[in-house]
Amino acid sequence: MGGIVNGIVSSVLTAGYYIVAFKIAKQQTVEFGDFFRGFQNSYFLPVFLASFVSSLFIFILVLPLGAGLFLSFYPLFRSIALRQGEDIQDLPELELPTALGMPLLVIGVILLLGAIYLGVAYSFTLPLVIDRRAGFWTAMETSRRLISSHWFEFFFFTFVLGLINFGGALACGVGLIFTLPLTLCAIAAAYEDIVGLSINDF
Repeated sequence: MGGIVNGIVSSVLTAGYYIVAFKIAKQQTVEFGDFFRGFQNSYFLPVFLASFVSSLFIFILVLPLGAGLFLSFYPLFRSIALRQGEDIQDLPELELPTALGMPLLVIGVILLLGAIYLGVAYSFTLPLVIDRRAGFWTAMETSRRLISSHWFEFFFFTFVLGLINFGGALACGVGLIFTLPLTLCAIAAAYEDIVGLSINDF
């Protein structure tokens, strides 16, 4: 339950950062309350649906890999724990279809590539919801089409942004206070450069 609430709050807070970034780009006056405007009725539902559905698609693609890893390595981990004489009450003996482990791993690796593709291709989903007032599905598909033609460039772009956030996380997570807004502004700038901002007010 906490993970669901955290996902909802993080998505609408991210929307607030994009609103602020777009207002700065349009030279509009920014107020502190703009960071929380993702909670407003006009933004909340489409932002939530866009984040939830795109994350669900990626999760479904990653799920076979997780299942394959579990089926393949759980018996090994349990046997190692037994040999080392450790208390394995938290590792019960399960009747698992371990023969499915390797096929699921192979399928999972293939689907993981699809998850990576979608993770990059959906980068403009929230900006489109906020800037163009697009519905969640329209925003997802538009983002995918826009980025697919330059997918590898965006992959390296998001990879670098990920490294920046990873560096921020290494500083006991405190660095994320600075790196997360920076990376979101970088995505907003890329969106402005490629798509262009609409005439809508924020």
